[in-house]
Amino acid sequence: LGEPIEYKILETIKENNPSLKTVDLTQGIPLISEPESHSHSHTTSSAVEEKDLHIWLSPHLAKIQAHTMAQALTSYYPEKASIFKEGLSHLLEQLDSLEVFLKELLSPFKEEALLVSHPAFGYFCQEFNLKQLSIETEGKDPLPKEIEHILEEARHLKIRKVFTQAHYNNKGALIVAKELKLPVYEVDP
Repeated sequence: LGEPIEYKILETIKENNPSLKTVDLTQGIPLISEPESHSHSHTTSSAVEEKDLHIWLSPHLAKIQAHTMAQALTSYYPEKASIFKEGLSHLLEQLDSLEVFLKELLSPFKEEALLVSHPAFGYFCQEFNLKQLSIETEGKDPLPKEIEHILEEARHLKIRKVFTQAHYNNKGALIVAKELKLPVYEVDP
């Protein structure tokens, strides 16, 4: 995907396995800019600098990634092309079903906003006509004045739930949820 940690890890792995092949899963995907309040550094080269790399949360974009993976695997192992083609077909059917299910499920909430501790849902929201309001600011807990702004915006958007993320510091999200008396749900994208 282009996370900075990937480049560091790949250098070490390639030293021990110079024939290792990698595939850029952002190929063919129009990357969106990260929200201004989000900069925990999902950045790579200047080509994708400050772009949201949470592309796997969109079923539509997952289909593009699946095609990319199947093409790469087929080019590396042409003798197994039929297996990759069959697997791709099965996965695309599942993603199509998921996309239809989510569109139906989320259609009553069109243009509503998700209040999230970490802004990982940009592509998901874009695909399903939702908005994302992030509590995280520059990869850190928000300052008290930022909490006030988030509270005001959350009231304006009529937020109904707060989504925290596993493996993240959710302190700001929990403060906002408590202040607005909203239920909290933990998700792990």
